[in-house]
Amino acid sequence: MRNVRFTPLFVVICSPVILPKTGTIHIIPFPKKQELETTTKDYLLDVSHSDRIVKYYKGNNFHYTYYDKQLTKLLEQIKPDIVFGELANFHTHIMSKLCESREIPFFQPSTARYPNKRFRFFYYDNLVGYEYKKNRDSILNDRYVVSETIENILHFKKQPDYMNVLSFKEKYERRYRALKFKIKLAYHRFMGDKYNIPSLIVAIALKYNAKAVLNKWLSKTKKLSELNYNKNILLYPVQMQPEFNLDVWGRRFNNQSQLVKEISQNLPDDWTLLIKLNPKSFLEMTDELLATLELPNVVALSISENMNNALKQSKAVITVTGTVAIECSVKGINVFSLAKTDFTKFPYVQHLNEIKELNNINNLLDITKDKQSNIIHYLYEN
Repeated sequence: MRNVRFTPLFVVICSPVILPKTGTIHIIPFPKKQELETTTKDYLLDVSHSDRIVKYYKGNNFHYTYYDKQLTKLLEQIKPDIVFGELANFHTHIMSKLCESREIPFFQPSTARYPNKRFRFFYYDNLVGYEYKKNRDSILNDRYVVSETIENILHFKKQPDYMNVLSFKEKYERRYRALKFKIKLAYHRFMGDKYNIPSLIVAIALKYNAKAVLNKWLSKTKKLSELNYNKNILLYPVQMQPEFNLDVWGRRFNNQSQLVKEISQNLPDDWTLLIKLNPKSFLEMTDELLATLELPNVVALSISENMNNALKQSKAVITVTGTVAIECSVKGINVFSLAKTDFTKFPYVQHLNEIKELNNINNLLDITKDKQSNIIHYLYEN
């Protein structure tokens, strides 16, 4: 048997909600009052911009400096070869920043979106995945699998796993697990974990406000048949929040109400911005987002219209980190990506450094990319 070196597993815990049963556990205690202070470091302020407790639930970042010091000590003590973490938590995001500055590989495991039932490892806090190159030849020879996935996307036969409609039994089981977990969260919030768990009162208030905004939004929507087709249509599919996909990977543009406003201001007069809500909309539904429907070139699409039909009627699509970039690339629809991702290597996908580039959108549509092999590599190298 070939000699194999087994690397010890070290687990850093900043919230006792979930405690693993394997590995060497390092639990960072909650900071004391005298250990809280205002942070001034740029990378911690960047984390704060993505932290759901700060961004949505009226929290603050006074505890960041404390956790930054504690995590730094652990990195120096453990000296890891590689680090894995889930970026939805502020402390994991801080760890990714510390690892990046020290050139320690840090990976965020996440869904690959397409093909279904697969996940990828993404570098640090960016939507750029690790590429598995050794199996490229064998994967590209599997023409049937490649064509089947592209066919499913083209004809809207399959959606990413996270968009699947659950059966009644699956919904019941998920709600039961969610209730148990919420009770657990409430207990740990009471025990002092206010840095990862929001106030129940604030959470309930935000949820009801989001529902109220949604109801007002639905009263202002239009069907595709009611649109003015004398103007070009730029489709913006709203992304659900809180969700690290947008809040972390797309943090520069994670204020969607401000984003819609800026897109509207930079579109030429012969364009209309069509807004399609996420089917699972949540806290992105704010009064500020609702107010964007008062802008003269912004239209809300009826939720009864499906994405496939919306795409057919659109001249182009704009997104931050949405899966729609993959779907548009396969369908041959121009799409603008505001975040630098793996998707920007695909045909028909263009990365915009600044929203003001949309002033020149009519010329941007003339730019095409013949890189069909890139999307095949993406789909089957992970």
